[in-house]
Amino acid sequence: MASATRTASSTTRSALRAERFDLALNYSSSKMSAVLLRLIGAPDTRGWTMSADGHRLISHAWSRLFAASCLTRRQAPFNLVDYYKRVAGVAAGPRQLFFDVPPDARRWAAEFLGEADGTPLIAFQLGASRDVRRWPAAHFTDVARTLHAAIGARFVLCGGNGIGASLKRLPGRSARSRSTPAAGARSPASARSSRARTSS
Repeated sequence: MASATRTASSTTRSALRAERFDLALNYSSSKMSAVLLRLIGAPDTRGWTMSADGHRLISHAWSRLFAASCLTRRQAPFNLVDYYKRVAGVAAGPRQLFFDVPPDARRWAAEFLGEADGTPLIAFQLGASRDVRRWPAAHFTDVARTLHAAIGARFVLCGGNGIGASLKRLPGRSARSRSTPAAGARSPASARSSRARTSS
């Protein structure tokens, strides 16, 4: 297994180096992504990478600012998208978010969520890349109860297939009964043409 892994790693590295990228961006803070960015060999690397002597470093001022802001998010003046754009050298651009929503995805969502009846519908993203970044399930429940009492909201629980434990930890049958678990549910959509807009 170790030999097969080394072979696959070497093949991947060679394929990436053969592309001769001018610029490589790494928005992940993981150790392995830093190693990969170094191995790619791009002359301009930004974000988390590795020095020649094997130390992880953050090679761009905006990436370093983002890393520092994670400790003081309530005081941070920029949105995550702003950091990402600046690391890539993008200072302008549309002030709206564009993403593709194919017609079959719209139909799937309408069937999954049911007919709109004027009741506020709020999505909770329960997942996170690491447990330390995941908000406790009880906190979601407290917020849901407050919003339901104030405006009669119902909820959609979103996330990947790995958040089953978070769903089970939601306390109280009443909290779960007002929620529709969409975690792991898959739309039949493939990325095609229709375009939706959300103001920034």
